[in-house]
Amino acid sequence: MPLATITGTYRLGTDVDFGFTAKGTAYANFRAAASISKKLDNGEFETLAEHWANFKIFGPDAERLQTSLSKGAQFEVWGKPRTETWEDKNTGEKRSKDVIFIDGFRAIQKAGDSQSIAQASAASTDPWGSAPAGSGSFGNSSDEPAF
Repeated sequence: MPLATITGTYRLGTDVDFGFTAKGTAYANFRAAASISKKLDNGEFETLAEHWANFKIFGPDAERLQTSLSKGAQFEVWGKPRTETWEDKNTGEKRSKDVIFIDGFRAIQKAGDSQSIAQASAASTDPWGSAPAGSGSFGNSSDEPAF
C-alpha cells in the first residue's frame, strides 16, 4: 500500500540545514509550521491550532529550496511522511522522528514583495493554480497536485 501524500501550506520556522551527502547529493532539512488563526476584534490574530513538521529534500530541488526560501517564508509543499530511526551515538538508545520527504514545493509570494522569487509570481497568475513545468513548482513527481 503506498504512503499517503501530505499537502499543505507551511511557514519556514528554522534556517535550512543544507549540505551534501558523501556521494555528492545535495540535501536540505528544516522545520516548518502550519497554523490556523482568526482575526480578533482589536485587529490582532489568535492562533487556534498549530502543527510543526520536519522536512527533508534531496538533489537539485534541495539546492533550489535553499536559495529560494529563508526563515519565515511561506510555501506550499507536498510529500510523503516517513519515520526515520537511528541509534544515538552517545547513549546507544534507539531514536526516531517523523519526517515529510518532499516531492515538490512552491514558494508563495507576498503581496507587494518585490524580493519574491520569479517562479512564485509566474505560478500565481494561473487562475486554476496549476503550474506548468518550469513555472514555479519544483519536484519530479508525476502525481504532483495542481497548485
